[in-house]
Amino acid sequence: MAITAKTTVFELNISSNLKEEEQEQEQEEEKEQKEEQQQQQEEAGATEDINVPNTGMFTGFGGGLGNNGIFIFLAIFILIASLSSFIICRIKTKKNTSFKLKNKKLNLVQYFSVLTFLLSLGLIGKIAILDQYSTFAENKSIDLNLTTTEKITLNINKDTNNDVNCKSVAVKINKKELDGYAIKNYKLYMNATDLKDTNGNKIGTITGNVLENNTWGYKINNNYLTIPSNSSEIISESWNGESDKDLTVQFCVQLSSSAIDGTYTSEISFGAVAEGEEIVTPEPDPEPEIVYMQNFSCSSLSSGETTTLYDSRDREAYLVGKLADGNCWLLDNLRLDLTDSTVQANLSSSTTNASDTTLSYLKNGGGTTSDKYATAGVSNWTSSYSFSAPLINTSYKDTTTTSYGSGSGKIGVYYNYCAASAGSYCYGDGTSSGTSSGNAAEDICPKGWRLPTGGSSGEYQALYTAYSSNVSSFQAALSTPLSGYFYNGSASNQGSYGYFWSSTRNNDINMYSLYVYSTNVDPTNNNRRCYGSSVRCLASS
Repeated sequence: MAITAKTTVFELNISSNLKEEEQEQEQEEEKEQKEEQQQQQEEAGATEDINVPNTGMFTGFGGGLGNNGIFIFLAIFILIASLSSFIICRIKTKKNTSFKLKNKKLNLVQYFSVLTFLLSLGLIGKIAILDQYSTFAENKSIDLNLTTTEKITLNINKDTNNDVNCKSVAVKINKKELDGYAIKNYKLYMNATDLKDTNGNKIGTITGNVLENNTWGYKINNNYLTIPSNSSEIISESWNGESDKDLTVQFCVQLSSSAIDGTYTSEISFGAVAEGEEIVTPEPDPEPEIVYMQNFSCSSLSSGETTTLYDSRDREAYLVGKLADGNCWLLDNLRLDLTDSTVQANLSSSTTNASDTTLSYLKNGGGTTSDKYATAGVSNWTSSYSFSAPLINTSYKDTTTTSYGSGSGKIGVYYNYCAASAGSYCYGDGTSSGTSSGNAAEDICPKGWRLPTGGSSGEYQALYTAYSSNVSSFQAALSTPLSGYFYNGSASNQGSYGYFWSSTRNNDINMYSLYVYSTNVDPTNNNRRCYGSSVRCLASS
């Protein structure tokens, strides 16, 4: 593959009479070069392409077949050869030979051809299977951007200095971020032209790991190495590509008095590649289909089956189930915050089991003018109580408590009856109950759902009977948390008892409710309308 390269010019000046002032000038130049080295690194040197060895096996034809390309090629070749041999032998022996194994008329060459043919097929099949089920991630070679010192100069007086003299080239490999690949390592490649003067005189390259007179080489990790004329890998190290990689390559010369004076130059090219492994990100699980309670049909569930539905008014998720009485019940306490502005905006006859007129009353007023809550609409209940204004308490909305069955066990929101009935059943004047009439026909359950009926002939009683009046079976089926109740600014009996509103009137003060605790169930209980109890809903279709 071709990669982008940066070129450094190496200049060697050899002299027999290098003057002292020239030596001082060289030292000054070295100092200036060192000070400017950082700036030089940031400037791009000459750019060209260098070719580095392709590490893939049998590239070209085999490259299209993966790492097993050469083996498939050989197998196909043997397959064709064996088939051809068989056909030729058959033609030659056609007059006196029939193709019948039982008569043993196949000659030795034909037997060998058949055997080779079968072995070739097996080899191709095995390779195909290995390729198909290979789980190794694909590696990718990534061309890297780098900067180098543009020019290095080495001045040597051959009469006074027979030591090894070196100059360093700073190579900076810039960090590389490639989406979809995790970089594992990098490789630095180098080649160089001959170190020669304008007359063609050359300084030879070393042939081993030791510099000899009138030779040059490069040095990494204290080892002298031969200068490559073709692009060759000189460094290979692990690297994650998250930060720049700074490298130093030294170029060293040893001269004797026989070296010819002059200026010698060589162009040294550097290139770098990184190896990255493809990051295989598993496909995310598809998002579950959201089914809203408002669009649910109980007939879609079988008896004993449960599913998760969402309330379109606040996108809260609830577990629902088809129980032994044949009805679909909410298996979690309702958590609809009627004081939330988003919920209020979504309260309408198309989302809630109440008319728009009733819901307007719920949101904008309540009770009589003497009720301290009458002009506030629905309020978050923190003190006192009311029969005739809609009150809720959200302090324990997501708090879990002792529960039975597979529901969430969350206490949910406490609603007084005026709020539970969506503002439709708010008889009274402040803290007095007034005279109530009939049952609640509207409530805050989602559209298509409603409060269950209560009393001895109500739906709570029918469900209890469907479970043979067995406390444990009933509680596990309906998944009842012991959520307690809320009254006059505080919660009571959490973890001990649970109270759930029905739509059925008991008397002016009370509505029927379901009452549960650890060892008993009362589906004909009644509770004061000014108390805050839990709401369960029943699918009306």
